[in-house]
Amino acid sequence: MNRRRARSKLNTWQITVPVDPQEVPDYYVVIKEPMDLQTLEDNVDMNKYPTLEAFVNDTRKIFVNCKNYNGEGTRYWTCACQLEKFFEDKVRDYKSRSAK
Repeated sequence: MNRRRARSKLNTWQITVPVDPQEVPDYYVVIKEPMDLQTLEDNVDMNKYPTLEAFVNDTRKIFVNCKNYNGEGTRYWTCACQLEKFFEDKVRDYKSRSAK
């Protein structure tokens, strides 16, 4: 998936970089396995994902964390759900093309 396209798909500013504990002091108390798009991209650049599933699992953490921390009905929860659907559709498309 094109990184720029994924980032421009939705308003993703709240999941783009690691959460600053100075701005959100309880975040790391609530979220035990933080993940964000910058860390994900850095991991890709450093070849830290031996499989597609390892990459997918870390990406899913972003959505789970965002929804768990912010709660249903918030704009952050809604954005995470929309981006999650976009991501899962792209993964499904990739897997179906790769299987051929």
